[in-house]
Amino acid sequence: AIVKDLSVKVEKLSSEISELIARKQDIAVSLRQAHSEPKTCNLDTLTEQLQNQIKSHKDKVNAMEQAAASGKSGKGGQQNSETIVTEAKFYRKMWKDRRAIVEDIIDQIVDQKPKTKDIRNELYEDIGIDSDKSVNVSLNDIRL
Repeated sequence: AIVKDLSVKVEKLSSEISELIARKQDIAVSLRQAHSEPKTCNLDTLTEQLQNQIKSHKDKVNAMEQAAASGKSGKGGQQNSETIVTEAKFYRKMWKDRRAIVEDIIDQIVDQKPKTKDIRNELYEDIGIDSDKSVNVSLNDIRL
């Protein structure tokens, strides 16, 4: 009878220990989550920083809207336009130069091949070059 009572007590204590271990694990998880979350003092600083960023962005948007409404393009608008035109002229010149080089090379190759009807077009296709005509574009289409 004493052994039976002790067995019951051991089982009861074992189940209590199991419950306490499970509770300890739950508390450990909660503690880890609490440590990973920002602290109140950090939240105040973070909130203040975010509010300052929002205010700054709103000011920029308002300035852009006012510039757009008044027809101005903002700081450096004229300079930006000049830069774009200069770059476009540069790329147009490069296009002309490269097209001339390719045409010279194609002409030299065509001169050495036996004459057939569309040898130039076949050569463009074999090499994988798109002509201005095949993509419906012309230097005259680009006006500066």
